[in-house]
Amino acid sequence: MPENDSSVNELKTERRISAKDFMRLYVVCGFVTLAAWILAFSTSSTSWRWIGLLIGILAVLFAVVYVKLQVLNTLYRVYGDRVEIESGILTKKIENVALFRIRDIGLKQGFLGRILNFGDISLASTDASAPQMVIRGVDQPRELYESLRELISQSKAEHKTMIIEGDADQLN
Repeated sequence: MPENDSSVNELKTERRISAKDFMRLYVVCGFVTLAAWILAFSTSSTSWRWIGLLIGILAVLFAVVYVKLQVLNTLYRVYGDRVEIESGILTKKIENVALFRIRDIGLKQGFLGRILNFGDISLASTDASAPQMVIRGVDQPRELYESLRELISQSKAEHKTMIIEGDADQLN
């Protein structure tokens, strides 16, 4: 397939990190808030009550703002020839890997991920700058996983890529 073919550079899918991936942060901030409020209302000092209430509110506010910033600033794009991960709140970082360079793809879902249908997709490649990439916390990960497997297979067939496993000394 020629390099200038528009289907190669065509955006196949675009996803953002799921807010569900931050459940642990929500739980920790919830416990901090609860502990601060219990301490605030168990004291007789008015100033300590206000401090406890403020700590609880700040913990919840931190979680909400942090998660929103992460969701808005983490983007996964799959093109016909590559996978691209754009991330960063203050500074942007873009990593990409050609599909034909991907040697292995994996899907990982924890207990909550299986219940809420989100997970991580890991990509192992021969790319020197990004040998390991993780598409973290995506909704419906199985759908993206299968789509990527198919695109990787097509890309390897188009580039006539062959994987040789083993030590370099054994190949000589």
